[in-house]
Order: sequence, then structure tokens, then C-alpha cells
Amino acid sequence: MVTTTRRGVLGIVAGSGLGAILAACSNGGGSANTGGGGSSTINIGSLAYPANMDPVNAQGSNVPFFQAVYDNLIDKAPTGELKPMLATEWKWSADNKTLEMALRTDVKFSDGTAFNADAARQNLLRYRDSKLAGSTLLAQVQDVKVVDPHRLQIVLSQVSPGFVQNLWAGAGFMASPKSIAAGSALKTTPVGSGPYTMDASQTALGSKWVFKARTDYWGEKAKFDTVNITTYSSETALANGLKSGQIDAGLLQQQSSIDSVKGVSTLKMMPYPFDMISISILDHDGTIDKPLADVRVRQAMNYAINRENLVKYVWQGNATATSIPVSPDSPAYVASLKDYYEHDPAKAKQLLSEAGYPNGFAITMPQYTPIATDAIANSVGEDLAAIGIKVTWKKIDNNGLYADVVTNKKYSTIIFSLGLSDSAWDMVNSVLNPLVGIGQYDDPKGLALIDQIRAAKTEAERKPLYQAFATHLVESAWSVPMTIPNYQFVIDQKVTAQRQAGMAVPSLPNYAPAK
Repeated sequence: MVTTTRRGVLGIVAGSGLGAILAACSNGGGSANTGGGGSSTINIGSLAYPANMDPVNAQGSNVPFFQAVYDNLIDKAPTGELKPMLATEWKWSADNKTLEMALRTDVKFSDGTAFNADAARQNLLRYRDSKLAGSTLLAQVQDVKVVDPHRLQIVLSQVSPGFVQNLWAGAGFMASPKSIAAGSALKTTPVGSGPYTMDASQTALGSKWVFKARTDYWGEKAKFDTVNITTYSSETALANGLKSGQIDAGLLQQQSSIDSVKGVSTLKMMPYPFDMISISILDHDGTIDKPLADVRVRQAMNYAINRENLVKYVWQGNATATSIPVSPDSPAYVASLKDYYEHDPAKAKQLLSEAGYPNGFAITMPQYTPIATDAIANSVGEDLAAIGIKVTWKKIDNNGLYADVVTNKKYSTIIFSLGLSDSAWDMVNSVLNPLVGIGQYDDPKGLALIDQIRAAKTEAERKPLYQAFATHLVESAWSVPMTIPNYQFVIDQKVTAQRQAGMAVPSLPNYAPAK
């Protein structure tokens, strides 16, 4: 019998890319053994988890939960290369607005229902219409047409160059049409075509998930017989589990946790940067705080921040300062923009004066402490105060984040953790369809560049345009990027794991018993 707990909201927040953590750990039954593929158990732990197992909730750090049960239309290699999965091939129409996909003919969901084009159509439209945070990935989908039982067409309202990547790890998860028809059943009884099924008798949603390998899976044999995912309330517990040998792997973000596992001979560490700490400017029109409508004010805020101090004193050197809101892995990245806004309080004051605010102004900023720790908030507050911008911090919890920031849009700025995507189009989409924001993007130069990106026929043609758009975002101070922390992914010698491009944690298929 499936039971539930009341800690789910953290998983929703974390799954939205706000600096979430997923770490692999033990469930009290020992670590993964080193038998051959499909002959072992891995215990994965998490500080983040989904609200339920309906795939419309899949995004960010909670994706591995869903990868156990559901297959995607498109697969993605650890390096970022897109590969066939349920879709065997795909091609765009001449106008780049219709994507035609050929689908596998030999796949069945775990309830015996056949996977076909109609099943894919139902899932895609359902995800688009869910109105959840991830639904913006399919915002351009106008219609999904069944051409024949194993071929479909996805019709877009306008060109979306990065669209195919959206059909992996989120919008591309396929659930059984029979379960979809049953209403809310997917929330507690997920039914997909993936390599595992969820063992309801051992699962307590919000606390512990148990997945068992399918013997009739159509694809490559599962690497583990059993996958256990257990949630934990603190990173300290994960670090202790790593040191004691009860945890197979884990992502550590706090420097104290990282230091605590150094020198443990059975553990290996690999750098795992996956997000950027920034001041997100949500109110470019000045609806809440009028000064923010002036580009010179936003530029002043960028010059005010002492990024090197953040790296040295807040992150103890385990971070990289940056001024560009783009992942170094993205084709849109421009290395010369990394230090565009060097710390220059005098220049910041001059810009404020030119904008008509020689004495600065006051602003209220929400402090979501899982991301904006007191150390970060104090440093940012002091830097802004030095140029005359007085910040009043308002601490908020998960409920406040969604109610006051996302839904009611009460604030003009917030310190956010922004996921580092290897997709250049994600940079554009985050501006056009932000999870949080007031008003629509209406910058003439930016919109003209987006039109050129859409009109380009190849990624080679788009790359300089993406870089021009990134440059414009920096010059127009669309946000205040600050640091990219160098987190550490820690694994026991009994298991291996590969970093997944564009994700905060390894994909579930990236884990394997050590040979």
C-alpha cells in the first residue's frame, strides 16, 4: 500500500531548479553490491522529491524518480547528445514548425497497454495543458497529430529551435493512456514503459520510493534489480552516511559537508557545478520598484556586487565569479563576458545619479534561505548599501516562495539559483517564458535577435546569434549573475556515476555497479 507524507512542497521547489539537491544514499540495508548488471541494489537519497509520481510533475532534481518508471520520447547521453528512445527518428518541416517523429512499434506499458502515436499525443497535450511550471516547455505546441499508429506530428505556433531537447526528462515522459483515463491514479500508481515499476507495498510517497526492475523491459537490461530512493531532511545526514559507508553516492553543496568527507579512502569526489546564484530582476518595467525600469540602475547593481568577495568568503574559494547568465557548456556562452561587471562602486554610484537616483533608493527583497543564506544576503546587502540601495530582507519559506513570488508577484527581485542548461534556446525561453516575472519581454533589440535565431536554418547559423543575444542580456543588465558554486558529487568505490549535462544530478541510467 502506498502512503504519503507532508514534506512534498520542498520537492516541488527543488524540482523547479532552485538549487535543489539529489544525493544517492543508503536505506539502512547497505550499499550497492558489485555484482553484474541487474544483480544489485542501489540506495539513492534525496533532499528534493516530487509532489507525486504523475509525470507532469517531472523536472529539475526530481527527474531520476520518474526515469525509473517512464521512458522519454528522446534520450540524452551524459555529454548532452540527443539520441532515439521511444522516438526512433525525427525531422522538421521546411518551415521548422512541424516536427514529425517515427515511434517504436514494440513497446508496451507495464499494464500491458501498447505504446503508440495516440498515447504520445495524449501525454504531450496533457503536459502542455497542466499549467505547472514545466508546461512552458511545450508552450509553443499548437497541436499534435496522429499520422498513423506509429508516427505523429507536433505542430508549433512558431519556430522553437531547442524544442527537441524538451522531449527528454520532463515533457517527453510517457504514461499509460489507461492510467491517464483513470484520473489521479498516476499520482500514487505510476504506469510507464520504463525499466522499473514502483513497488507500492514498500513505498511511502514523500519518504521512500522502491522500484523493481522489469523482466519484460523492451530496452537495455536495468543495471540494478532494485532502486531505493529515500528522502532526508539535512545534508549533514547525507555526509555522515557517506563517511559511514551506508550511502553509495551524494551531492554535497555546503562547504562544511564537503570538508567532512575529504580524506575518506573509500570515497571519490568530482566537481559538479549545476547552478548559478543570481539576483533575478523580475520587474523590468518598474511596476513594483520604478528604478528597475532604467537600465542604468540595473547596471549599477551589477557593478555594486563584489563577486570575488562572495567567492572568497562565502564559498571559501569553491565557486567561480561570473557576469553572464549562461552556462559555460552552452553554445551561447561568451567567455569575454565573464568579468564584464567588475566590482566598481564609483561607477555604480555614477550610473544611479545619471538615472535620477543620486541618493539611491529602498527595496524589499525576499530571502529564501535555502538559496539566499544569511552569508549571501549580508554580502549582497552590504554591497548594494554601499552605492545607496537599501535592502530590507523579508524571509520566506516554501509557501511564501510560491504564494508571494511565483503566484502573487509581490517582489521585484529575488536571489535565485538558476540551473545551468547546455541548451542555448533555454536561455531564450527563460526570458520569453520565465517561471517568475512581471510583464512580457518587450526589448526591441532582444526580440529582433530572437526573430533572427528562429529564422536561422542550422545550429551553426544560430550560434553567433545566440551569443549576440547573451551579450545583449549582459549589456542590458537583465539580471545580476554572481557565482557558479563548485559543488562535489561524492561516490563510494562500489558504484560509478556520470555527470549529466544540463541536470543538477546524474540521470538514473548514469549509475552503475563498479566493475
